[in-house]
Amino acid sequence: MRLADPRDLDALLGQIQFRPRASLQGEVAGRWARGDRPTPGPRPVGNKLVWLGLMLLYFAAFRTGLFPLGGTGTPAHLVLPALAAGLGGAAWYARLMRSATLDVVRADYVRTARAKGLAERSVVLRHVMRNAILPIITLIGLDIPWFLSGVVLIEAVFAWPGMGKLAVDAVRNVDVPLILGTVLFTALVVVVSNIVTDLVYAFVDPRIRYGE
Repeated sequence: MRLADPRDLDALLGQIQFRPRASLQGEVAGRWARGDRPTPGPRPVGNKLVWLGLMLLYFAAFRTGLFPLGGTGTPAHLVLPALAAGLGGAAWYARLMRSATLDVVRADYVRTARAKGLAERSVVLRHVMRNAILPIITLIGLDIPWFLSGVVLIEAVFAWPGMGKLAVDAVRNVDVPLILGTVLFTALVVVVSNIVTDLVYAFVDPRIRYGE
């Protein structure tokens, strides 16, 4: 089995960092020349997170100086990496939550609760939100592997020492035991997150019960 050359990984990371702008310009220019309307399609997760991280570093740290340019040490160092990790899927979760809420609001039990004279806050919190949030819980459990893969790029952009940087350094140094350890730890986190997701179901929705 041939192990990856660390120089190849450096070249790959360099392409990931500089590809978003070039790919976006090429795509826009090509569609403009053909007169095509933009259509939605799959996009690499890495490009989005790297681009978002670089934009946050440039505007929120370099231009304005509101936050440090990377590294660790203070709570301010955590703001930009957390924003880059959270904003990547915020729009998707917001759209899904809105769709689920609109479906639940039209349900018969919600109209019955309002007809009984319950306060609107009680109807929203106890009847609407607790049922609309179930798809969100499912997706959060399924998106844990996506989040872990994005953390590798976020830590590389913000120079944040963590599991992602440890995994990248292990591949660069061809440290096979450390690579196996990071993969095993990641798999363990995914399994535990799925178990926690199932347990949260029963806490949020009283109708769900697991056999003893």
